[in-house]
Amino acid sequence: MGWKAFSNDVWQQASTMTVAGFRFPTGIATEQTVPSNNLREMTIADGEGRSIGDKAFQYCGSMYKLSLTSMKINEIHGNSFLGLGSLRILDLSHNNLTFIPDEAFQWLGSLSEINLSFNKLYDSKKMGMMVSQFAQLVKITMAVNNLPEVPDVSACNYLESIDLSYNAFEKLQGIDTVGNYISPLRRLDRVTELDLSHNKIQWVDGNFFRDLKSLTNLKLGHNLIKSFQGYFFLRNVQYLDLSHNVLTNVGNETMIGDNMQNLKQFRLNENQLVLCDAFFFQMSRLPHLQALDLKQANMPCICDIPSFRGVINTTSIVLENPAGCLLQEPTSVCIGPTDATFSCNGRVSKPETDAFCKKQIKKYRPDDICDAETGQPKASWHDPDPSSSLSMTLSFAILFCMLLV
Repeated sequence: MGWKAFSNDVWQQASTMTVAGFRFPTGIATEQTVPSNNLREMTIADGEGRSIGDKAFQYCGSMYKLSLTSMKINEIHGNSFLGLGSLRILDLSHNNLTFIPDEAFQWLGSLSEINLSFNKLYDSKKMGMMVSQFAQLVKITMAVNNLPEVPDVSACNYLESIDLSYNAFEKLQGIDTVGNYISPLRRLDRVTELDLSHNKIQWVDGNFFRDLKSLTNLKLGHNLIKSFQGYFFLRNVQYLDLSHNVLTNVGNETMIGDNMQNLKQFRLNENQLVLCDAFFFQMSRLPHLQALDLKQANMPCICDIPSFRGVINTTSIVLENPAGCLLQEPTSVCIGPTDATFSCNGRVSKPETDAFCKKQIKKYRPDDICDAETGQPKASWHDPDPSSSLSMTLSFAILFCMLLV
């Protein structure tokens, strides 16, 4: 397809153009450049282009947004974007890019948003250097690639949103072996959203987050994190997702209570946590906490956790057996206020919780799991006799039905 297929009137009058489902056998604008200087937005999508030609958009000096998505692009010419000095938004997602020439982005001095997600990019160092050319960049999306490390984007001082989910990071390092501060996100004090979920992260250095003073939304779910100690630098975070990891504890619980006073939603579900009163005491110190997801956590019956009641006065907690003692697994239950909670399959009010606790039917005794003096999990704890699980399950089901009557 050539641009001559569109009449001159189209190029002279159109400010927005969408070209979908077309095949460009020799590449996008390889034989003829886009002829319009009037276009403000252009989308070429859901077809086949393979490559972007030399000086493809050299006459598009007024263009504000360019989307070249789902076009099977695997090659970009070094001068493909020459002439796009006013471009603010570039979307190259859902292509087959593994390599981008060093000089390809040098023409994009006004860019504020770039989307490179759903490609096959693998060179973290090079991508960091290329993106750092964008002095005015506010939002970057590089999700679903093959990047082994977090790219160093510390030169992008205006960044507010970073999505690096679905890559191959194994660690988040902030300090090197001799004490040098090397976080790839240093100096980024405007970032509010950071998504590092669905990677392979096992180890987190809290200093990685040191300069993220405006961060409010942090996603670290679906990794392999065993321990997390970054709370000191997350004082403005309102949403923290540590779900679907391999956490056996939440680290220094006091650091949570001392530093995360702005936290509103906390996801710890689908881990290997053992929780006792000390944890719930620190949760009760968080004045804005609205939702706490603890599905699959191991702990005593909530009736035997003194600080639990203080938490559910203001916070909706999501539990399921074997976490507590309310429901037959795998059904989840929300306890506490009804607003701002994560999804669950049933709700139990505080009066119903009080009524249930009078029954004193428990899966675990407190001293099975927790140290009575410290309120901390024991170094080792024993599961009740598995042979009793059937009768216990029946007891849970009968009691819950009684509560709903």
